[in-house]
Formats: sequence, structure tokens, C-alpha cells
Amino acid sequence: MSAEPLSQRRQQILAAAERLLRHYGIAKTTVADIAREAGIGVGSFYLEFASKEAVVGELSLQNHRQVLERMRAAAARRGSHATRLRNTLEERLRGFARLADEGDHGRELVECGCASVREVHRRFCAEEEELVATLLDGGDHAGEFAVQRAPVVARIILRLYGSLASTGPTSEDELEATHRLMLRGLLLR
Repeated sequence: MSAEPLSQRRQQILAAAERLLRHYGIAKTTVADIAREAGIGVGSFYLEFASKEAVVGELSLQNHRQVLERMRAAAARRGSHATRLRNTLEERLRGFARLADEGDHGRELVECGCASVREVHRRFCAEEEELVATLLDGGDHAGEFAVQRAPVVARIILRLYGSLASTGPTSEDELEATHRLMLRGLLLR
């Protein structure tokens, strides 16, 4: 998920689309609405994007990329594998919670039936699974975790944390309890 430089008009369209989509949602926002909000004509919109779904896909990619970058930064920090894993998963939860807090329809930019969002989310899931599996495998080799088949365990952990993100805000107590439960199952005794 690497970033490319964007033209000024493309940036205007994306910024306008994000404001509208977060407030009104994907279904109620039209290309004409986005063009008007960006201060351009509909024809200029189509010079940058083939469709509204293409804009939604680009915004989804940007949002997923931000979460993944924060997760990678947390995984790269110094500390035990358990601390790094915990911090990585917290960055995931906080990143998706931030999207939910930024407008009534913010979550639609990372979770909706739109094909472009589904594809971006699929790639994100593969990359985050690889990141978590690498942390688990490193912890296992360091003698900190007892993990067999790190990719499978990573997938299970991410499903657990994904369910927390999809049910809405998680209290600090619930998050702490989840971390303790998950880490106790991984740590060597």
C-alpha cells in the first residue's frame, strides 16, 4: 500500500468527497455533489476519476494505509514482543475508531458493500495479518510466546480485535481485559 503524489484537482475532489461521504454516506452522495463541493465541474471530476466508486476506493485506500502505517510503527518500536503486539493491535482499534468518530458514515470508507472498498480491505487484511504473524513468530523464536502456525493465530487474533472495532467504542477496561486474555494465551508460562 504505497502512496503516489496527487494532483491538486485530485486532492480537492478527495477532500470534498471525504467530507460529504462521512456526513451523508455513500448512497446519498452523488458525483455532482462531490464536484460542487470541490468547486469544479462534473466533467473535471471525470478527468480524475472514472466513477464515484473509484473515489470511494481511493479514500478507503488512504484510510487503510494510515491505520497500517500506525500499526507498523507500533510493531517496530522497542520493547517485548507482547508489548509491541499489544501496541500494534491498539493502533488498529484506535485507527478504525477514529474513522467511526469522524462523521455519521465514516466507517463506510473502510467497511461497506462497495467492491473497491472490499478489495482495499482484503489487501489491508493480508498485510496486517503478515505483520501480526511476524510479531508472533519473532516472539516464539525469542522464547516469549508459545505459537505454532503464526499466520493462523494472527488471523484469529485479528478477527477478535476486528469484532471489537465493529461493535463500537470499547472502554479502556474492556480493551485491557482483551489484551490480558489474548496475551495470556500466547505467553510461555
